[in-house]
Amino acid sequence: MTRTDSNSLRPLPPRSLAALLLAMFAIAIALGYGFLLPILPSTIARIAGTSDPAILAQHTGVLTGTYTLALFLFAPLWGRFSDRYGRRPAIVVLAAGIGLPRLLKQPEREGPDAPASTGTSRTAAEEGRRS
Repeated sequence: MTRTDSNSLRPLPPRSLAALLLAMFAIAIALGYGFLLPILPSTIARIAGTSDPAILAQHTGVLTGTYTLALFLFAPLWGRFSDRYGRRPAIVVLAAGIGLPRLLKQPEREGPDAPASTGTSRTAAEEGRRS
């Protein structure tokens, strides 16, 4: 016997699904920062080339404070922008603001000291052919 009442499961409308996906993306960004925070000092040590705890603590504090200050200052502005122009234009501006710098970024250097995550590292077979 099949039940067909108003409480049966239906697919979400595309707009509702998009709003939920956007909320999940925002949560993922916040969680990403939470995952980065414990390894931030070691990352700064690698970039700055120092292991002095005072310098690492200072840089970690400045970066964490800058992130929090930016949220505090710009979240109300984005809220007003979204209220005035709508959710979609706000998302488009945000996506352009995130994506454009990544598109304009200079390509990473190639070589044995280049980070492997850039996709520019050579395989051992390619290195063997070059020598």
